[in-house]
Amino acid sequence: SLCENTGVLNLNTLITGNAGGTWSGTGVSGSAFNPAGLNGVYAITYSSGSGVCQASSTQNIRVNPVPPAPGAVQGRTTYCNEPVEPLQVSPSAGTSVEWYSDASLTTLLASGNTLTPTTGITATYYLVQVKDGCRSSATSVTVQFLAMPGVPEVPDTVRYCSGQDVPAIQANGTGTMVWFADAGLTTELHRGNTYSPTGNFPASIYVVSESGTCRSSPAQVKLVQEQAITVNISPAGPLTLCRNAQLTLSSSQPSGNTWSTGAQ
Repeated sequence: SLCENTGVLNLNTLITGNAGGTWSGTGVSGSAFNPAGLNGVYAITYSSGSGVCQASSTQNIRVNPVPPAPGAVQGRTTYCNEPVEPLQVSPSAGTSVEWYSDASLTTLLASGNTLTPTTGITATYYLVQVKDGCRSSATSVTVQFLAMPGVPEVPDTVRYCSGQDVPAIQANGTGTMVWFADAGLTTELHRGNTYSPTGNFPASIYVVSESGTCRSSPAQVKLVQEQAITVNISPAGPLTLCRNAQLTLSSSQPSGNTWSTGAQ
C-alpha cells in the first residue's frame, strides 16, 4: 500500500528475480511508479528475458487517498491568567487526528480529537488527519499567553468635605486605567490615569489596568466624606486699632486652627 502523496517509487528496488527487465501498468514510467492522482488497486507487471525464456510477474499496488487537512480548530487561543481549556477539532469520517509541536511533524504530542495546550507557553501546534496510514497536510493553531499588567497604584483612601467635590484621583501603572463603581467591575466610570468622581458616587471605586485583552486585579479607593467645618473669628471685623495696640482673636473651633493674613 502507498499513499497518494508518498512520492515516486523506484520499482527496481522491489525486484527479487533477474534484473534488467521492464515495467508496465498505470502510473508506471520506466522503472518509476507515481501514485499522485491515483486512488485504488493497480496491477503492475515486471517482465524479464525474451522469447521462450521470458518470465513476468504481476503484483497489485494499492494507492490510498490522502485525507483533507483538519478543519478549523475550536477553543480558546489567547490567555491572560485563566485556566487552560482543550483545543478540539471534528475529524472527517474514518480519520484520526495527530497533534505535533513542529511544522516538520516529527514530535508527536497527542492523538485524538483534543489537545490541552501547555500552560504559560506561547506555541504553535500542528495537526493532521490520518487514514489508512496516509497523513494529510497540517492545520496550525497558535495559542498565546499574554503578560498580565500589574495592579494600579492608587491612594487607599481619599477624604473630602461635604458639599465639596472629590479631588482628582491619580492611578499609576502600565496599560490603560479603567475605573469602576463596583467590585464586580460591571459599571465602568472612566478611562484614563486621572479620575474626578462627580454626582452620586459609591463609597468605594475600583481601578484596573488593561493591556490588550488582559486585565489586572482591581485596586480599591475608599471615598470618605468629612463633616464640613465652619469657623468664626471673635471679635468680628472690621476692627480699628490704635498704633501699637494689641488684640486677641479667638476661633470658634477649639483646635486645628491655622492663622494667616492671607498674604502670599
